[in-house]
Amino acid sequence: MDCRVKPGNDETRQGLAARSFLSPSLAMTGVRAALAIAALFAIASLAAPNAARAQCAGTACTVSSNADTNTSGTLRFAITYADAHPGTTITFAISNQTITLTGDLPTISANTTLNGGTGNAINGANQFRGLFVAAFQPGTDTPAAISVSISNLTITDTKAQGGSGGGGSGPAAGGGGGGGAGMGGALFVAAGATVTASNVHLTNSNATGGAGGSGGGRVRPRDSPSPSASIQTAPVEPITRRSTRGEVGW
Repeated sequence: MDCRVKPGNDETRQGLAARSFLSPSLAMTGVRAALAIAALFAIASLAAPNAARAQCAGTACTVSSNADTNTSGTLRFAITYADAHPGTTITFAISNQTITLTGDLPTISANTTLNGGTGNAINGANQFRGLFVAAFQPGTDTPAAISVSISNLTITDTKAQGGSGGGGSGPAAGGGGGGGAGMGGALFVAAGATVTASNVHLTNSNATGGAGGSGGGRVRPRDSPSPSASIQTAPVEPITRRSTRGEVGW
């Protein structure tokens, strides 16, 4: 004798509805919908940080990170891009940030406008040069004319170190070579380049010449290594609308 309670008409309909809802085709439809919703959330979460990291395009490039890497959104990447796309304007989308260098920045070698935005700074960590502006005719050492505009930026704790002179050889040698000039710790402008700077501040930047080389054989007083020369900027040097043509550094 079957003592189980059989569902009534309402219970039967509910059970059938449940089984129908969980049928394979409908279940797969539900899975697809869930995956689509998850994908939308993932895209939204990725888009939020990347919205500020605008890609360089045409003649416009945005600095949206204070990291010193060669990835999109960094100053290093922007300068590299501008060198390949003359006439580029680099604009800082960050504010009150410091970019601490891990190496010398790429040379600015094409017409470029650099707007540092609000309160931003380049820090050389007392080891690396700031901005270096120079261009040459292809395949030669002949300077090429370029025009660069720099505004609204602080360059601090940068350093240009000249190389050491070579040593002499033998008594007849005229002594070691002179040390290389360490020009333009914060900003160097090569011959042929024109730089216009507005609201640019140089703080505690250093240009140090290299030591002279020692002579060989008989050591004369003039063969002794020359002391390194150091040129230090004032604590803060604002440069406003200064256009420089020729080889000069700060």
